[in-house]
Amino acid sequence: MRKGAYMKNLLIYLLFLTSLTACAGASSGHEGCSLDGNLCIGMQIEEPILFGDSNIVAITVSSKININNLVIYLYSFPNAQIKNGNEWVEYGTSWQIDIEANQSQKFTKYFLLPEKDGFYDIISSANTPQLNAIYSLVIHQQLSGSVVHYANTPIPYTQGPLPTIGPELLETLQAVPTPTHRSTITPAPTKTSAPTSVAYPEPPTPPGEGPIVEPYP
Repeated sequence: MRKGAYMKNLLIYLLFLTSLTACAGASSGHEGCSLDGNLCIGMQIEEPILFGDSNIVAITVSSKININNLVIYLYSFPNAQIKNGNEWVEYGTSWQIDIEANQSQKFTKYFLLPEKDGFYDIISSANTPQLNAIYSLVIHQQLSGSVVHYANTPIPYTQGPLPTIGPELLETLQAVPTPTHRSTITPAPTKTSAPTSVAYPEPPTPPGEGPIVEPYP
């Protein structure tokens, strides 16, 4: 598998993992912790944010227990370039550490946002098969001055202009038949007159049980 495809799949997995744990994990200040609180990760962006230039993010990992082979991820959405060693990568970077209880570790990483205004999520996570700690922040980048929005702070998203519909698409939408309402079922008329009984012929009189006829005098 090519490196680019691998990193894309990794990013999708991490975004899915973020959606599962973002609401469940405890977070305070500039860090997020695992459900049991044993593992935490935090980030701090060095300000001011440089438009079109590399910026610094400080990552802190702490644990209440000894953990071996702890994997740290740093990625962004939409994609920013993150420095991995001596090269810039587009889909994030990862590294592995061993951490002792109550002995936090700090890392300095560099990232480069696209040269255009917008909102960019910077996400870090620390993971083992049993523990997951995630922390994310949002950078509102703009030429006039960028702002960092940490967790639990309101983000002033603004709605952009609505896209215009081209004439061909508009004709297609207008040609689509609109759904018709279901026909109303008319109830059967109610009979108001009494039902007419069918006349049947009287049964024949058995022999010897007919009327007595008096003989003529």
